[in-house]
Amino acid sequence: MKKIIIAAYILLCICLTGCGGTNQKDYGENYNQEQDAQNFSMIRNAAATENGFYVLQDQYVYFIDKKSKKAVPLCGKPNCKHKDNSCNAHFTHPENIQAYAGNLYVVAGGSEELTCSLYRISLDGSQREELKVLFRYDSGDSGCSLDFTIHRGYGYMAVNWMQKDREKKTQTLYQILLDSSDEKKEVAQVTGYVPLIHVNETRGNHIYFTTSCYLDKDGTEEELLNYEWNILEGSSKKLNIPKGEALLAVRGERYFCYQDGKGLRSYDENGKNEKKLFEWQYEICSVCRDEKYIYFDNEPCADSVSDRRIMVVDYDGNVICERKNMTENSPEIIWSDSKQVLLQNIEKETYQILNLKEISTLK
Repeated sequence: MKKIIIAAYILLCICLTGCGGTNQKDYGENYNQEQDAQNFSMIRNAAATENGFYVLQDQYVYFIDKKSKKAVPLCGKPNCKHKDNSCNAHFTHPENIQAYAGNLYVVAGGSEELTCSLYRISLDGSQREELKVLFRYDSGDSGCSLDFTIHRGYGYMAVNWMQKDREKKTQTLYQILLDSSDEKKEVAQVTGYVPLIHVNETRGNHIYFTTSCYLDKDGTEEELLNYEWNILEGSSKKLNIPKGEALLAVRGERYFCYQDGKGLRSYDENGKNEKKLFEWQYEICSVCRDEKYIYFDNEPCADSVSDRRIMVVDYDGNVICERKNMTENSPEIIWSDSKQVLLQNIEKETYQILNLKEISTLK
């Protein structure tokens, strides 16, 4: 399972481009199930609705029914064998799936050569539409990692190119419409060596993102900064989060951050009143979160399966459960809503739906 790997990124110069008001509708500061992004993994390879889960598996979108727990390709075509690209569930290199306002949105290879597109699919798989090309692959780079989040009527997109060279470039975070329009608005820019932008959190009328890049061509000096974008005002501000710490979540008046080798911290809006909530000594870690809990996984730095640990803690730093003694075939957590957890066995391509505390009993 792909997950967030929180690491130190770097920033040379950021230009916050938003100013003035917007046409954004105000849905309030509380979570709106129909309008707000589903926050678990920043990779967004799974989405949830009332009846089930939608996941990316190989080149297909699968639906997992919460009652039967069976996984089937999401295709509403009669007599479809789900074997090729004529199937509504089939996509070329799908990398992002989100449920929003009664539809699914998938980011995958476009119908045009060397493009990546946004698709809209009905929840039963009967309707599918390629809405627009999000970006075209650049032959001068070795690839990219797309950061794409849907929140309150818009998509927020940054195409983080993996550069072959070490020349200065500009990275932009865009706000885009969820239709066939080519219209897009600049939210922020960062210019430097290997510039990156990641949306880390959405909360009410706010988008929280991290910008980074190398300060020099050799990559010997680096820095990371965190920002808040007000979607109603169309303006951004720098957050007073200590250097080197990436924003993970915002709950009430507290900003929760993670730094490799240190663990979970929280701060007030001025970057003061630090609370050390949970110590996690692993130097490289992946972190996911839902509304109530944070999931730490040391997989990136574990020397063997026997050293693997997953810890689930709440936002006060209390340990809810721990998973250890895993094997090569242990299922991966790919989604949680604080109550139920969706796990995937990648080798067997099977799924499990469990109550949260049951994961501590898994091998």
